[in-house]
Amino acid sequence: VIIGNGFDLECGLKSSYSDFFNTRISKQVMESFYEIYKQFVLNKDEDFYSIYFAGSDDPNYSVFTLRDYLMDDQIDVLVEANLTIWDLIFLFIGKSPDLNWHNFEENIRLFLSHDIYEGTNYSHIGLSKGEWEGESSRIRFLCILSHELFAGTRYIGTKDIYDFLYRELSIFEESFVEYMITEVTKKKNIYDLKVNTLLQTILDPLYPETNGCEFSVISFNYTRHLCMRGKITNIHGTLMDRNIIFGIDQKDVKSESAEYRFTKTFRKLTQVKRSQDAVTISGKDNLRNIFFYGHSLSELDYSYFQSIFDYYDIYHSEIKLVFCCTHFDSSKTEEEILQDQTIAASQLIESYGRTMGKEREHHGKNLLHKLMLEGRVDVRIIRPLY
Repeated sequence: VIIGNGFDLECGLKSSYSDFFNTRISKQVMESFYEIYKQFVLNKDEDFYSIYFAGSDDPNYSVFTLRDYLMDDQIDVLVEANLTIWDLIFLFIGKSPDLNWHNFEENIRLFLSHDIYEGTNYSHIGLSKGEWEGESSRIRFLCILSHELFAGTRYIGTKDIYDFLYRELSIFEESFVEYMITEVTKKKNIYDLKVNTLLQTILDPLYPETNGCEFSVISFNYTRHLCMRGKITNIHGTLMDRNIIFGIDQKDVKSESAEYRFTKTFRKLTQVKRSQDAVTISGKDNLRNIFFYGHSLSELDYSYFQSIFDYYDIYHSEIKLVFCCTHFDSSKTEEEILQDQTIAASQLIESYGRTMGKEREHHGKNLLHKLMLEGRVDVRIIRPLY
């Protein structure tokens, strides 16, 4: 059983990024952020730098810091919010962050894909006259703002901007751990009630082979309920171990690139505090079904799905793929939700088919049709009786 954030959401936890974001970013914080940026743009004929430069040889040369143009309380609001640069990055993306975790991670990937200033003097990064166009100016603005907001050597104590971003991501993760521990404690009763029921509904009696049979769970969540003890692997860490990771998929990221350290693969391999994972993918000859629930099936976790499908050789095996969903969105009909899930499942299978290699290219192209003809793919709405 492969579960994603939709599982925890269905069980009553406010575990989406937008829930977390809303606890961190008040209306006042948001307004202060955009007011500060507006002031930057209005004064784009000036030079701004992270650190005030003094003693220029040019008597006409002038450099200004943020506080030269802003009221102290505008900056103090952001200081007191205890944000990270990743919060500031997501504020730039829009006032209504998307509900889905895969879009949150996609935003990390998109930001890192831009040319970021890399060099020993990154902490002196600035914006000079005429440099206010394009994504580069936004990145520079965020660095200037970070110098004002973050105490001590948190900004200037890192060796380059990627090191700074990496350390900030760790702080961001720790904040999410604190948020989720509070959320799980607060919702414990309803969470306990729903987890077991939802899991049993996924392993539906309509599939006789699941009755009384062994199962294991691969979870992309950070929670680990007692009913799954000894049966679950948390791919990206757990709250109890305080070792959760956010990151991007390694697909199309070269290991020698600066972005590689932000991949889930790198972050998992370099963890100091590792979870004692109870299970791994195994039982190649015994597995009959792979159930999916609550995962976006996006390409941001594609490397994991590819590894699982490769290991179990889903083209030649008899394994059935069962994609489950609930009527979680009242703005859509059950039929619309089923259609969305069907499209996501089809895209995942077709994406996998394209990786099967030239010698099996024809197999890859007809993989979805083969699974359908053999009755080995199913997309269905489930209705847990809570």
